[in-house]
Amino acid sequence: MNLKKLIPSKQNQLSAWSSRESRERSPIESFRREMGRVFDEFLGDWPSAGWERAMEGFWPNVDVKDTEKEFKLSVELPGLSEKDVHLLLTKDALTIRGEKREDTEQEQGSYHYAERRYGAFERLIPLPTSVDADKVKATFKEGVLRISLPKTADAQAQRKTIPIQGQ
Repeated sequence: MNLKKLIPSKQNQLSAWSSRESRERSPIESFRREMGRVFDEFLGDWPSAGWERAMEGFWPNVDVKDTEKEFKLSVELPGLSEKDVHLLLTKDALTIRGEKREDTEQEQGSYHYAERRYGAFERLIPLPTSVDADKVKATFKEGVLRISLPKTADAQAQRKTIPIQGQ
């Protein structure tokens, strides 16, 4: 492909790009149209706001704090209750699963509006040290799940501060 044809010369700059026909034959315009088609096909009927709203329920925010004696997790789960969330502790990870169902319905005269949204999520939190499974506690209040994962005595003993030397 001759790249010089893609860049209009100064004398032909206005005339080369001003006509609709030359714009439609431009490789850049053809590429732009093809990319637009690909995104339209991928997203389907979802407007961007709908895409973001649909993905909200799939990935809750999780804050993890590693202290000397335990891991403290705080998980944001707005619109859910403790019945919608399930926790599973294995040797080296904590799995948080849940489902969010939301039904909205409005009726006024001949107007009827109904919307149903469903979202499932699963977060896997790797645990780098052993946790005392018998002492794990979880509380749920106002859409926030708080989990305390106490470390075993061996895991606490293995903690070591490493000094940093400057040059």
